[in-house]
Amino acid sequence: LQAEQKGTGHAVAQAIDLAGDDDVVLVAYGDVPLIRAETLQQLADGLQDNALTVLTTQLEQPFGYGRIVRDEQGAVRAIVEEKDADDAVRAVKEVNTGFIAARGRDLKRWLGQLTPQNAQGEYYLTDCVGLAVAEGGVVNTVLCADPLEVEGANNRVQLARLEREAQRRQVEALMLAGANTHIEDAVIGGNCDVGPFARIRPGTQLADGAKIGNFVETKKALIGKGSKVNHLSYVGDTEMGADLVAPVTINADATIGAGSTISKPAPAGQLTLTRAKQMTIKGWKRPVKEKK
Repeated sequence: LQAEQKGTGHAVAQAIDLAGDDDVVLVAYGDVPLIRAETLQQLADGLQDNALTVLTTQLEQPFGYGRIVRDEQGAVRAIVEEKDADDAVRAVKEVNTGFIAARGRDLKRWLGQLTPQNAQGEYYLTDCVGLAVAEGGVVNTVLCADPLEVEGANNRVQLARLEREAQRRQVEALMLAGANTHIEDAVIGGNCDVGPFARIRPGTQLADGAKIGNFVETKKALIGKGSKVNHLSYVGDTEMGADLVAPVTINADATIGAGSTISKPAPAGQLTLTRAKQMTIKGWKRPVKEKK
């Protein structure tokens, strides 16, 4: 744990001893929810014989980000933070996302050389780039074409925007995959399984582990934990307990008595009903809430 927040380089230094000298170390950020595994793999693959790999992106308004400084041949020379940059560097639109890949032994050596000689008085992880260049190493870059993928959630406004983008991407992926399930104003618990062409209408609540089959329609239905509504079924205005399986077979011209709970097939042309025996419990007392 980082007991004192002394910058990104100081943060990585708290965990670097867990890495082996020959390990490829990926430095990532927990407040960047849209980063993809494929992008991180590209970052790691980009290390190869290079000293360091940096994930960058292009921003029309790069205020606040560290800029990628290159020489006339296009080689990376340094990353300069906003507060330490002059006007020429601030005009650069290629920015550091914070994600890097390096070998354990190199990162350990560079972290040991960091100093807080900058405008913020912090140990910058980005100074590792300059240290690598000073040793004659090559700093490779991997460009992330989608700036939203590497945007951090620093406040609730950014978090809300990234949440909407995550939802949009998931919906788009489902549509491209051909999914045709409709879910509207419903609550879906954890580890539920909803089949294709199901229609989950308003008021439906699926408890954890509930399963809805293909071409099932539900409305104002409470489906209990682990319960199943199998294919080609309609369940509405219903409460199902835990670990039940619907439907049962209601044959042609069968009539179901009002208020009945049907758990076995109802034969064709017959009236099927259930009635519980009326009971009166003597001495029963209504529960009284304890006063706080």
